Amino acid sequence: MNKVYFASLFVILFIYQELMGQVKIDFVFDANQSPNTYRSSQNPHYWKNNLPFDGYWQQDTHYSIEASIDTFNNELKGTALITYWNNSNDTLDCIYINNQFGKGRIFRTNKCTEIGSNFNNNISFTSIDNNTKINFNKKILPNSFTLFEIEYTGTISSNDNIYKVKNICPRVLPYSYKYGWEISNTPLSDINFPLAAFDIIIFTPKNLKLGGNENKIIFPDISNKGSISYYKWTIHIENKKNYSFVLGKNIIAKKEINNNISIKYISSNNKESDQKTKKTTSNQIHFLSKYFGVLPSKIFISYPQTNDSLNNYYTKKNIEKYLEKIYTISSKEEVVLHTNLVDYIAYSILNNEKSNPEIKEINFLGHKIDLDPKSKLDASNIFFQIDDIIGTNETLNLISNFYKKWRFARPNLHEFESYLNRKYPQIFQNGAINFKSDLGLKN
Repeated sequence: MNKVYFASLFVILFIYQELMGQVKIDFVFDANQSPNTYRSSQNPHYWKNNLPFDGYWQQDTHYSIEASIDTFNNELKGTALITYWNNSNDTLDCIYINNQFGKGRIFRTNKCTEIGSNFNNNISFTSIDNNTKINFNKKILPNSFTLFEIEYTGTISSNDNIYKVKNICPRVLPYSYKYGWEISNTPLSDINFPLAAFDIIIFTPKNLKLGGNENKIIFPDISNKGSISYYKWTIHIENKKNYSFVLGKNIIAKKEINNNISIKYISSNNKESDQKTKKTTSNQIHFLSKYFGVLPSKIFISYPQTNDSLNNYYTKKNIEKYLEKIYTISSKEEVVLHTNLVDYIAYSILNNEKSNPEIKEINFLGHKIDLDPKSKLDASNIFFQIDDIIGTNETLNLISNFYKKWRFARPNLHEFESYLNRKYPQIFQNGAINFKSDLGLKN
């Protein structure tokens, strides 16, 4: 932990001086190398450099992590030094973190320490379901930051000697001007964390290779602890929502470059199916990047699509994953608007691809999946209603104009409605659309 801790404190001292107005610094942006440059004015993916409107804010977090994987005891053990910037107008006396790192897997928070320029204080914390509330002795003032350290452990398990971890450490939950702390007990896959920066060291047994969610090759160092040698993996990433990884003896991923995005294809062992997947995904990426812009991570995972019905299903999943890499979707209103958008974009892409129109619904893993959203959602989906009034091309253009303005931020219903009132007042003539009631939300 010493190297990560020292490096982070070195940067924090500069940041502290900057915040106090003594020194103005702005590191040259480099998402793949330390120090952390996520908040740099040169970072094209930082929300402050693409403000949707004056006065908008969201919180920032930097994680410095040292973790180890013990496959003999099936344990992940780590320490995270977390820098949290309070960009709001509120004074905070606590922070909430989410402890999930996989389906049904919860980190145990063992210790919390508040760190200052001349003090290190143990601070109290309370575990509440999947979350932990950390109480600070020193309040976090508006436009300031705090530095704290958590020690945590979690139980891991393997499937055929493959270990999958969805989060490398407990994550700070979203905080917004409208909802405050957005405490959630939903599954990890349904929590949309804001973009953040990570400095990570992972120690693993030497018989296992690490595959992370980064489009770069990482070579491990050899580290000795007593008489035992480990692999030491060092990773620095920015503009990411989380760091997930897989450990196994054989980690293989095929890569292709398309439209500045690296697509990782998971093979279906069927040449014809794999070729179709590549062509379909290529078209989808082109469509999405045209209307929403390219991904900051420049990476996309595509699953095998063996028939038309799964192609349609994975179109929706691809859209969800693509947009979740660009936008933070957390509150109920944001989720409802986002779901409407995904259905509409899926319909547009499938229409564009001229997919099999006869397939309306499939049974996937025991769940019925609607593949023709317009047939059921025409009356309630906001975007289909807009389409009926101004047409498909103009609807796609207004979506693109609005959402590109909100890249790396939190597009919400109120701002979308205000945008439409300014740009397309004809949509609201004669009471044709009532956003909240049409979306099933309370006024």
